[in-house]
Amino acid sequence: MKKRWLFILIIFSFAFLCVSLYSADYLKIPVIVSPAYLLASLGAAMCGFLLDALAFRALLRHSHHVVPLRRIIAAIGLNSFAKYVPGKMWGVVGAGMYLASRQQSSVSDMSMFFFNANLISLWCGFLIGLIGLFFISGIALLNGVAVFGMLLLTLVLFTPLFHVPASRIASLVLRRSFVLPQLSVRQTLRVLPRYMATWVAVGVGFYCLAASLEGPGRCAAWLFAYPLAATAGTLTFFAPGGIGVREGALAGYLSHAHMTLSAAVTVATASRLWALVVEALYFVIGFFAEKSAHRTT
Repeated sequence: MKKRWLFILIIFSFAFLCVSLYSADYLKIPVIVSPAYLLASLGAAMCGFLLDALAFRALLRHSHHVVPLRRIIAAIGLNSFAKYVPGKMWGVVGAGMYLASRQQSSVSDMSMFFFNANLISLWCGFLIGLIGLFFISGIALLNGVAVFGMLLLTLVLFTPLFHVPASRIASLVLRRSFVLPQLSVRQTLRVLPRYMATWVAVGVGFYCLAASLEGPGRCAAWLFAYPLAATAGTLTFFAPGGIGVREGALAGYLSHAHMTLSAAVTVATASRLWALVVEALYFVIGFFAEKSAHRTT
């Protein structure tokens, strides 16, 4: 039954992805100035994918769950498009269903592990993006808002004083009982460097993408653009896959980081197509990881 629901989720993911991309018109291929940098961007993104899987394995091990790396890669890769299904949580649920069906665990337990991992990853991505804001000029107000948002997110995730009210607000917004998981500071610190490394790899990937379109060596602040925009897109509940929000955040950031507005829009729009190629590679790697894990069991 779990495998059947996972297959249905994958089909729905592709369907919603096609509808979203067609309506948003993000499939235009831009002019590539440096193919070498484009290939480097894909390589860095693949490193980020592997680091993410390693970080999640470490999180499970600290909770006394031993799961083969190939299973984790398959769980993340096969559900890489589930973020485009409205509701934001289907990627977590799909990955949880996959591991639960392979590890004789409950879907709720595995999904909660993935949810906690996503929260830690969001916190790390937000922090890295926040650092980048101080390298660009002209958006002092945004810097203040970002610092306040980072502080609020930290208090919600790690302190009971803010955690309970935030859970109540989430329940009112979602119109159902919902409890935000409160992360353990000790557990988070153990895997923090791993998730930071994941975002660094993704940031380098985006920098190489921007360099492939605009030429290399322009601005180091580009390294921090994607972590900030991706976390902003993820935290926006009304936008499946962060479509529109992520591109808007990227264009706004890059236009203040030694890039013209037209070039910033081009790079931001191209980043969606780049992300789709990366997610397709994730899916293919996840597919073969599942086949490999299946043969060894």
